[in-house]
Amino acid sequence: MSNPKIKYRRKKKYLSHKIQGSLLIAMVILELILISSALVYLYFAFNEILEQQIFSIHRTQQENTFNLMLLELVKTVLVLSMVNIIALLTAHVLWSKYVKFVINAFRNELNLIAKFMLYKTNNKDQKLHEVIEKLDKWEELEISRCKKLLVLIRNLKAQVDAPETKDSKKQILQLSKSIEQLLPIENTSQ
Repeated sequence: MSNPKIKYRRKKKYLSHKIQGSLLIAMVILELILISSALVYLYFAFNEILEQQIFSIHRTQQENTFNLMLLELVKTVLVLSMVNIIALLTAHVLWSKYVKFVINAFRNELNLIAKFMLYKTNNKDQKLHEVIEKLDKWEELEISRCKKLLVLIRNLKAQVDAPETKDSKKQILQLSKSIEQLLPIENTSQ
């Protein structure tokens, strides 16, 4: 027996390559800037420590050079870690807001569809997300199908109200079959 959770699991793990790509690029650029800044800072800090040690030959050594360099390195790693944590939290907040925005827009569209409000709204000119674009395309197909159904139902009504002729019963059956084909309901009469 197959596991239903696995069967309906999402195939696509990411919601937006565009947004995630820009966040990834921003994080890589931030890391390059941070690492470069840290290396420059460490270069000057180590240079200062070594110069103090070199020019203090006649004085007693107050602190070990290694300990001073290690202290500068620890400070640098702590600063890098804090900046990375802040950047990751910022990215998380931005991503969460984007996902909530897309899900709310999708939910609003579904609520309108559930109320059979199949019509174009003003916000459909914006390209919010691929999922919403697909929903809009589906909705356009449904609007087209509903219009065809409406025309067929009006024709059927006109055929029923018209005086009976030889072909009227045949035309009514043909119209009803056309209506059945447009309805997304399985034929249970067979």
